[in-house]
Parts: sequence; structure tokens; C-alpha cells
Amino acid sequence: MIAFDTNILLRIFLSDDERQSPVAHALALRASPEEPVFLSVVVLVEFVWTLIRQKKVPRETVVAELETLLLRPDVLIESVDAVEVALGHFRSGKADFSDYLIAELGRTAGATTTYTFDTDARDAPGFTLLTA
Repeated sequence: MIAFDTNILLRIFLSDDERQSPVAHALALRASPEEPVFLSVVVLVEFVWTLIRQKKVPRETVVAELETLLLRPDVLIESVDAVEVALGHFRSGKADFSDYLIAELGRTAGATTTYTFDTDARDAPGFTLLTA
């Protein structure tokens, strides 16, 4: 198994660098179900944040890319069940993907709620808005 850093995943998705993107694509082609690529939750959060906030990729496109990654037999995703739940909330919610993932990882660890000051997350499952 190998693991990808966020910049490798971004070069594959964006194909925006004439030197690095082909190298990243070639590396990805080496993955197989027997020797998968590992993607940590940190990589997924950075990937989504970069695409939406910096590259202005539409939310629906990012959701579709995450769904594709989840279905690939040559990709192993950390905490895949939590990622799937977070993605489900992200698909139709207002908060960031990272917020939904934080709440779901907390829930699976046994937390009864995740407190936040983030008003976009206040109505999201697993959050309790804290006011000052």
C-alpha cells in the first residue's frame, strides 16, 4: 500500500501542472485492489477545502469526486464509514465537509455532541451551537 498527500490527489483531479500532473497520474495507475492507495481523512479535508475555497470548484463536482473515490476498489479511505456519513450531510447541508466529518468522527468515538460557534454547522447533525 502507498499513501497520497493532498497535493498528489489535487494534481490528479485538476491536471493543472504540466510536470507534476502526469507523474501523479502515472503513480495512481500503479494502484490496485491488492496494492491500494491510502487516503487519510486529513487528505480528504484538505482536498475538499482546496477545491471549493481556492479553486472555486462547485460543491456538486466535489461531492461527485468523493463518491467516485469511495467506490474505487484501488483506494482505501481512513474511517470510510464516517466519511460516507459526512459526505451524505455535505451533499445537502450548508456546513463544510470538514465540519460534518468532525461531528461524525466525534460521534463514532462516543461523543454525544460536538460544540461549535460555527453558525453554518449549528443545524447539522451532531452539533450544538455554543453562544458567547
